Amino acid sequence: MFRVVLFYNESRRGSSIHILICDDELLYQSAIQSAIKKWTKVSQHQDIQLSIFSSSEDLLEYFNQKSDGDLLFLDIKMPNEISGLDLAKRIRTLNSDIAIVFVTNYDEYVYEGYTVNALRFLSKPVTDDDIFFCCSYVYNRLTSKPDNCISLFSGSVRITLEYSKILFIEAQSHSQYIHTLISEEPIKVNIKLSDLMEMLPEKLFVFSHRSYIVNITYIRFLTRSRIVLSNNTEIPVSRTYANKLYNTFDNYFRGGTIRHGLDNI
Repeated sequence: MFRVVLFYNESRRGSSIHILICDDELLYQSAIQSAIKKWTKVSQHQDIQLSIFSSSEDLLEYFNQKSDGDLLFLDIKMPNEISGLDLAKRIRTLNSDIAIVFVTNYDEYVYEGYTVNALRFLSKPVTDDDIFFCCSYVYNRLTSKPDNCISLFSGSVRITLEYSKILFIEAQSHSQYIHTLISEEPIKVNIKLSDLMEMLPEKLFVFSHRSYIVNITYIRFLTRSRIVLSNNTEIPVSRTYANKLYNTFDNYFRGGTIRHGLDNI
């Protein structure tokens, strides 16, 4: 059965972030746990609950009972057990919001993993930077204030949008199109892209290109030429805005003074 280790700050017990690990190999299980402990110290986020599972059956039993969790590090292949991919699909029916990170030595599963909207695929042995990135990403998303929003006109109608619901903004001719999580159709607004940028928080939104503003929290992949968002939309990156984009991305996901891989891009 699973065992549970708790880390938390007494003043914030009611708002702890729940991280789960499922791996049948003690070596990798311990490595992930150790990296999470380091992250809590470096980032000073002590309000963390950690649950550890040694089998997919135990993890599935847990979700059938509680469906609770914010971030899951999941071994993609455990001998003589349900695969991590199949397990993730079942978990998604019980908890649609949990961030799933696959830990694997099998690259052939990467593309199939995105059917469950995997946050990351980490190769064994995992690095502290990889774990720091995932933990910081989920922590920042969950602890951001949901009432922060922007208010503007779309035609003659005033709309109010939470920052957390905006994926990216695209300029076309003299109009801007705001792509959101709440509608398949973008919201058209007649305001300069530069003026729109001034209305948004710099720590969350940044130009990637003269025609695009992106929400840092939804970036899944970042290279020198493109961004891939959580909904698989590809956004171009231009040289003019690249450094600012990288710095904003890195600052948002920073755990203390540790960077998260952008030095290697």
